[in-house]
Amino acid sequence: MLNISKIYKDNKSNLVVKWDDGEESQFNYFWLRDNCPTAHDKDSNHRMFNILEVSENLAVQDFQLTGDGKLEVKWNEGNHTSFYDLKWLRENCYTLKNKKKYISPYQLWDSSLEKNLESVHIEYDKILNSDEGLIEWLELLHHKGIAIVKNAPLEKNSGFNVLNRISHTRETFFKTPFEVINIPKPHFLIDNVEIEYNSKIISNSKKIKFYTSIKNNFKFNDIKFNDLNFLETDFRVDISNFNFFFDLLKNKVK
Repeated sequence: MLNISKIYKDNKSNLVVKWDDGEESQFNYFWLRDNCPTAHDKDSNHRMFNILEVSENLAVQDFQLTGDGKLEVKWNEGNHTSFYDLKWLRENCYTLKNKKKYISPYQLWDSSLEKNLESVHIEYDKILNSDEGLIEWLELLHHKGIAIVKNAPLEKNSGFNVLNRISHTRETFFKTPFEVINIPKPHFLIDNVEIEYNSKIISNSKKIKFYTSIKNNFKFNDIKFNDLNFLETDFRVDISNFNFFFDLLKNKVK
């Protein structure tokens, strides 16, 4: 059980607590006032106190240990008294934490991981059928940033089984699920003129609907329109900058 052997105010706006195990904590007045248990609603944990409401002259007026083992602090402003649990004070003491060497919970990895991929493997069924497997998977993601789920089903929407082990999925205006498809080098040639989808010409003027090939580097006058699979794409473009493009479409694609 934690006990306090001595409490006093220093000349740097700190309340100093000496613990019976020899450790010493320094609690700044503003930190203590901001972390008063009454600063948050007991049910919702919503913050009820704004530290900006106190003045720069905030100070501890009086303090004592109560009969139930709490630190009672009376403040010089706001007619307010705070009661702090000793265990909470010790666990959240920033001066003691600053003495300790920081040990990151995250494990960095490099190309050597390729020789030890089994260390980030986890079976799909293990995640799905046991809390231990779910925790193991989440800890892999948290500490290592990567996890390879083995023997997962290939059926469409089968990923929802795993996702629902964490939480529900939210519907978006794209619907759920939706696919994001990446097309490498999203551009094509028309009579040796390269048109890029992400051109800076794109703006918020008139909406033009046109067809573009999902294949790269072809000329419209070298092919027939129906020879390829085409993707219908909506753009908002400035027509004045694209007149040459629509002329080519009109004349060469029938």
